[in-house]
Amino acid sequence: ETGRAVPRVDWMAANLDQEHWDTQTQMAQDSQQRDRVNLETLPGRYNQSRGAHTWQWMVGCDLLEDGHTRGYDQYAYDGRDFIAYDKDMMMFTAADAGAQITKRKWEEDGTVAEQKQHYLENTCIEWLRKYVSYGRAVLERK
Repeated sequence: ETGRAVPRVDWMAANLDQEHWDTQTQMAQDSQQRDRVNLETLPGRYNQSRGAHTWQWMVGCDLLEDGHTRGYDQYAYDGRDFIAYDKDMMMFTAADAGAQITKRKWEEDGTVAEQKQHYLENTCIEWLRKYVSYGRAVLERK
């Protein structure tokens, strides 16, 4: 692996320029750095001194048939819900006391919710619409 985002299907390579893949690569590298910090920090919150741990992030958006959109951005630690962003309420929900610390930090920062909201309502939807249109064009030719 190159450590870079690359198109895996011809229709994406044909329709998306290098700037898109550079952006995807940078986002993945930023996420990897944040994930590393979380995996170093969270065991201390849960009095865990040793062992392997997992940090999962699920983020995405949907285009609904009625024209509305849906977005989700949630995290899990060691297979359990940790914290989620509620796009409609524009707030975080912490699953336990350890996640409350993260919630407070993100709320104090003041930009985390705004960034997540912008991604879910704009960037994610914009990219999804592009991908669907490019993929549909290829499928309709077959």
